[in-house]
Amino acid sequence: MKDILEGLKELTLFTLAIILLFLGWAFSGGFTPLDILVPSAIMIHYIWAFKFKNNNQ
Repeated sequence: MKDILEGLKELTLFTLAIILLFLGWAFSGGFTPLDILVPSAIMIHYIWAFKFKNNNQ
């Protein structure tokens, strides 16, 4: 149950990052490198943390 809640929290944070990406795109008129970098960094962080968390168990 704890893993489900933690995964749901991570999914919510990633979804918020994607929503902020598209809001930034709507207000700035186009994508910037930072708009692509932020969700990519969040996704890499969660994949990295999940991989090492599973290896330690």
